[in-house]
Amino acid sequence: MEKYFSSLAPWRELLSGEFNRGYLTGVSLVLGIVLLLLVLKIVLMLIFRRRRARCIVVRASDGDTVISQDAVDSALDLILCRFPDLVLESIRIYIKGKHAYIIELKCRFLAGSIAFPDIVAKVKEAIFSGMETQFGIRDLKKVRIVLVSWDGKAAQSQLRNDPLMKVAMEPESIFKEEGDTQEKAPENTENTQK
Repeated sequence: MEKYFSSLAPWRELLSGEFNRGYLTGVSLVLGIVLLLLVLKIVLMLIFRRRRARCIVVRASDGDTVISQDAVDSALDLILCRFPDLVLESIRIYIKGKHAYIIELKCRFLAGSIAFPDIVAKVKEAIFSGMETQFGIRDLKKVRIVLVSWDGKAAQSQLRNDPLMKVAMEPESIFKEEGDTQEKAPENTENTQK
């Protein structure tokens, strides 16, 4: 026991002055507050976490209606078929809190005539209105669109098929001389005269 008290001697010396006691009180107070905030954050994350949902429950006074993941997938496929620039990879439904649903779409963007931010705004508007009119879902709080990949080859092929771009990309049209305005005659002129 004497060894234990002798091991506390440096702590007694450390706590002997007013400054040292105040300093250690401040450090312990800060550590206690940090620990309390960490515990509070963990508790709030557990309460308000985002969980994956297998269905969407539409609450009504006369009873609940359960809409399955497959029904939501089919409805979203029908809505997204109007947007050929987006290719749907996967759909996930999350629930946050008790009644707030989030739909996450993972899709590929085929660079077309419309910019990605413009198409995202139109898709979100179509999903919100479509889910409300088709199923009566008013608890849909957020639609998150995750861009998995951008297909620039589709944009290049569209540019190659554009007749104005063909003229601009042909090297002989750039270096054509002024005297070369005549087009070549067809080689099989005998067959055309008969």
